Amino acid sequence: MVPLLKQTSLTAVGFAPLGTTGQPAYQASAQPAAYIPPSEIRYVHTCQAQDGTQLYVYSWLDAPGYLLSTHPHITSLSHIIAELDTDDVQALQAAVNDFFLRHAGAYDHPAIGSN
Repeated sequence: MVPLLKQTSLTAVGFAPLGTTGQPAYQASAQPAAYIPPSEIRYVHTCQAQDGTQLYVYSWLDAPGYLLSTHPHITSLSHIIAELDTDDVQALQAAVNDFFLRHAGAYDHPAIGSN
């Protein structure tokens, strides 16, 4: 179960749990399934960037901080766009805003695959 404060912060910034079960999950893709430790949670932003790039956030149940990525399965350091050492929601919002500025803004419709 995601701590309520962390879950509230993620949803306030526009993220939704990745998957439909409410449990830490991953989207089916052509890539091999990745093991998701029980201490890790993944969310996807409900809006896609204008250039088609999707934003994902990783977090941990037992440690502060967030990792923002352009892929649901990080296989390269180039997939990581920001690392935050705290659970500060303002810093998270600033990183999300920066992502959308660099990717031509947010698309008005919900991202494909987000619930």
